[in-house]
Amino acid sequence: MGAEIEDCYTENGVVIDPIYDQQLTYAEILGQTSIEHEIQPEDLASVTLKSKEDYKIIGTPVRALDLPEKVNGKARYSIDARVPNMVYGKVSLAPTRLGSSLTYVNDAVAREEVNGYLQTLALSTNAVPGRIPESETELALVLAESFPAAMRAEKSIEVNWDVPEQNLLDSSHLYENAKTLIEQGESYVSVKVGDFNAARGQGEGRYVAEYQTSMIEHAALEPRSAVVQNIDGVFHIYSGHHNGDGLIVGVAKELGVSSDKVVFHPHMIGGSFGDKIYADQIVAAAKACQTIGRPVKVILTREDQFNLGHPKPISHQKLEASIDTNTKLSPTHRLRGLRHDLVAGKCMPFSMPGQTYTDADASEPSKVEMVPGAGGVVSGLDNWYDLQNLEVNYYPQPLM
Repeated sequence: MGAEIEDCYTENGVVIDPIYDQQLTYAEILGQTSIEHEIQPEDLASVTLKSKEDYKIIGTPVRALDLPEKVNGKARYSIDARVPNMVYGKVSLAPTRLGSSLTYVNDAVAREEVNGYLQTLALSTNAVPGRIPESETELALVLAESFPAAMRAEKSIEVNWDVPEQNLLDSSHLYENAKTLIEQGESYVSVKVGDFNAARGQGEGRYVAEYQTSMIEHAALEPRSAVVQNIDGVFHIYSGHHNGDGLIVGVAKELGVSSDKVVFHPHMIGGSFGDKIYADQIVAAAKACQTIGRPVKVILTREDQFNLGHPKPISHQKLEASIDTNTKLSPTHRLRGLRHDLVAGKCMPFSMPGQTYTDADASEPSKVEMVPGAGGVVSGLDNWYDLQNLEVNYYPQPLM
């Protein structure tokens, strides 16, 4: 604005120059320049804190700007997205999401009996495109002029799958295997403090408990859906998704185009609680759009949401505690030692540091060894209690 910094002040997200009656919003500033300054300790030391009576936001009720549209039905969710000349896609899924290969599709009945049926594509899709190749999934995508027609056609097509024998498991197999792993499997130290084995004989009481958690699908209230439209060589995505930047890069990689050829138009998330980080339906719609040359809308039914889901793995956990009966001691000292053995499948592909401390007072670990594939699994195992002797071991379950 050509103004002196000393003359300007900020208010409601706007920088104001009262001398020449000018103003710029924060968004306008960020749209024109890149701020590379990193806040340093001396910057913080020089800050004068506001007094409580000058607070404008903290302690003040603020209207949620998105609530009226959610209540009156005007909010735009993925399911509401429509573009001209659009076709609809219904997924036909394998008995197992991972590992199954599509070998044969016969759509003769659909062609003869379902009005509006177009064709069935054999596609591979990806939960987190460009980042986790292990989540690649093969599916058949049934295309039709309407979604009811796509649903009817999907029931009439014949699809054959090659399913690995080792993938045909149920929960009883997983729990039985998990118990065996604690006795015989390879483990990694997630957290170790002191010497649990020495503390095991010091307490008068010994307690052992085992717990199990079930497989959980992180299903959104609104099942996932997406529209992808090609306009002059640029693929436009209309969907609800948590990670727009990553989605653009990932979809571009899946389509074999540069990132500037993909545009994301965010829609409401739809009660996601994290589920809309997955983009199987977006990748499938994008690949179908690229293949047939028309906009494609893929909608997951509630059943599809679970069958094409990315559930949290089961876990089997065994805890052993050595307790001192002297009630005059503090709780953390009465608990002489605790061992926690966790069996669970790998949740995310990255590793987590396994840390060993000589005692509870040590500020730095004496040894750090990475625990492979433990991302999202062992994150909370280092509890908040300063126990004198603690041993937490992670057993990766290869069946998950």
